[in-house]
Amino acid sequence: MKYDRLTQYIEIFQPGYSAGTWFFDKEHSGTVDDPIQMPFVMFDQNVMKFMDEFYESGIAVKNYKEIMETAGIEDEQFDFVNLHILNEEVVCAILTYIIRADRFCEGYLKSKIEQGTVTRVLNRLKDIDEYNPYPNFHVDFVKGQRIAEVQTVMLKDMGFPYDLESKDTEYKSLDSKMVARLEDEFMYLIEELLPRNLQDLFYIVGLEPCQAYWKIYEGAVRRLQIPRCENHNNKDYGKFIGYVEDGIKDLYRKGYTFTEIYESTCATKGMISEIDGERFNQEINTSEIDRILFRQSDCRYTCGVIIDHVFYDYAVERDGKTVLLIKVPIVGEPMSLERKRESYADYAGIGMIPVLVIDSYELQFNDSLGKEITMALRDPSYVSVHNERESMELDDFDEEILDGCYLPREDYEPVHIGRVKRIKLVSNCLCYGPAPMPEDEAEQHLTICSDGRVFFSSYIVGNREDFKYEKARMERHDITDTKANYILATIGSFFEEKYIENFATDCGNWNIEIINEQDRKFHFGGSLCTDLVYRQEALSLLLREFIEMPELLGFDGDIRNEIHVDEGEYIFVEVSFESSEKTYCYICDDKLIQEYDEVLVPVGQDNIEKIAIVESVDVYTEDDAPYPVEKCKHVIKRLV
Repeated sequence: MKYDRLTQYIEIFQPGYSAGTWFFDKEHSGTVDDPIQMPFVMFDQNVMKFMDEFYESGIAVKNYKEIMETAGIEDEQFDFVNLHILNEEVVCAILTYIIRADRFCEGYLKSKIEQGTVTRVLNRLKDIDEYNPYPNFHVDFVKGQRIAEVQTVMLKDMGFPYDLESKDTEYKSLDSKMVARLEDEFMYLIEELLPRNLQDLFYIVGLEPCQAYWKIYEGAVRRLQIPRCENHNNKDYGKFIGYVEDGIKDLYRKGYTFTEIYESTCATKGMISEIDGERFNQEINTSEIDRILFRQSDCRYTCGVIIDHVFYDYAVERDGKTVLLIKVPIVGEPMSLERKRESYADYAGIGMIPVLVIDSYELQFNDSLGKEITMALRDPSYVSVHNERESMELDDFDEEILDGCYLPREDYEPVHIGRVKRIKLVSNCLCYGPAPMPEDEAEQHLTICSDGRVFFSSYIVGNREDFKYEKARMERHDITDTKANYILATIGSFFEEKYIENFATDCGNWNIEIINEQDRKFHFGGSLCTDLVYRQEALSLLLREFIEMPELLGFDGDIRNEIHVDEGEYIFVEVSFESSEKTYCYICDDKLIQEYDEVLVPVGQDNIEKIAIVESVDVYTEDDAPYPVEKCKHVIKRLV
């Protein structure tokens, strides 16, 4: 089921459940020299898991406030409305509101869980999950077939439970109850298949042109309140206004490719091509490769395929056989010829299927990319020609970015960035001080895209005579688009507000390039001396947490290094609990543990799990341990 990862918490969030405990700083005075930590909630581990499940499930609604306002629900009104009359989109918007609001109002989520509001929302999602009105529904499209060869179908042939007794049944012979049932089925057809009018169902699905169906269809349209063009002089007279276009956009937002939309709705290739214009591209951020492949009349393609444990961005099929694989290995960075060859070697071990390696710089700036892909489909040998073509050198590209970088002054005026499509963060930890060793890491490059793709590369000082860094490693990570867009939106919002440069000579520096959906670029820079915080969200911590890379330099350079533990040694931590100054000793198996980390530990004879704060971290052998190793309990996990 769609929501079972979340609805499993219904049994946990029962009356009397404590979602977390408040932490109050009693150690500091609150003066300028001794600032006090603002109170915050230390969530129970189940709540932490619940929030992870929520973001990973991808059901977070971006325009949740707009959806709630359209449904007539203002802030906090959802505590008083009947959730069972709300549709799926509004319920998901309410849940998004509750979880997001906790970032701006500490303790909000805790209160909504303990009040039972979250459980009510989850129960409604469970009802939506379990309610499938037409489980036997199926449809066969007749696009491209000759009309004389089409076998017409009735509603019952599509798996619907109610239908006319025969195609000659008159509308006036139906009672009101049957009319309502048939209108429900047509409403389902319209919402699922996105027809422009009834003729689309006749000619694209092969629906039997019964006179009664016309009347029932009109009733379904009235109930859905879909506007239609009423100008008799317009060629679109009688067709829906904007409904199909909005439906196509919604499906694309949900991850459907143009081909999948074509194959699962009444939308024709012409309709999709009309919508796939400049305005649609700016609004939805469509993929250039998706657009090119959709125009290939004799091919079918799929996105995100794994073959022999290797991920490919696209696989193109002709006559049921895969004829081309496409790989975009690095987003935001052009590739040298040497790296292209390495990439081709990495991805080409798939028998006789050619692998087209497309440099992302080429993807963004090559106007003839459509011709390149078409040539590769026509002649597989052309793939090697394309892959051997050298792109712009990576170092030159980086210098070009940095040359255009400006550093905001104190009189810097806020800028309007808008919706962020991609960021590239370059963090360099070298500074004035002892000369680095050749194996020391000097720089990290991090690219994050709105679709969830994350690309990381690091560079060491090396021994090159030209003093250029040597690449040490390169990784690709995939996070949910929800997490990616939250990162991008938070970073974009931070730099939209007044940002004052912070430079120092003893801690390295960072430079960031932000690209919005209109492909405008914004550049900012600073030093790795303190984290950037937007509305209580530490940006470096956010990056490390969502991408699961504690070694990221980020904006503050505060990376976690593994604690060195020899055989026979143990990591001991002293922890404290809320409202108690006493500390307790635990063994920790996490080599990334640090002071002030929150950890989950077992307490008492029943080993009740509680959250504690790490006060100190030390390594001991069994002989000099502060507490007998065999009797010491272990930290369950570090909370991030």
